[in-house]
Amino acid sequence: ALNLTSLQEVEDEDSDHLGGDEKNLVVPKSPGSKSSSCQHPKGLSLKRLESEFKRIVDVREHKYKMVKYENSFFGTEAVDAMLYNGLASSRTESVALARRLATERCLFQHVTNEHDFQDKPYLYRYLDRTDE
Repeated sequence: ALNLTSLQEVEDEDSDHLGGDEKNLVVPKSPGSKSSSCQHPKGLSLKRLESEFKRIVDVREHKYKMVKYENSFFGTEAVDAMLYNGLASSRTESVALARRLATERCLFQHVTNEHDFQDKPYLYRYLDRTDE
């Protein structure tokens, strides 16, 4: 199981082009880390990961089997975005983190609820939540 305590935030030296206060997120390797906590004072909480995921994953209308799905995204594109933006260091890690967001934060699900999150061109959409 992946551990979010190994994720750390670092200021982006060139953050001006992002609007000033944005941060890049990197995943340093921390051998021997055995903490099972979901948050670390210098780490990235699952809630912050959710916020970053929603910021970087492009959602739009897609059509599948003649059905339109508003605000949807492909699993492969979400994995690409997570890697490009430093939220994960591998495709496998991206999938594991996205699955945590889907299950622990109830962030999104497959459009027909047939698949867990996968690094495949399957469509997913955000779930309506009233907890925030």
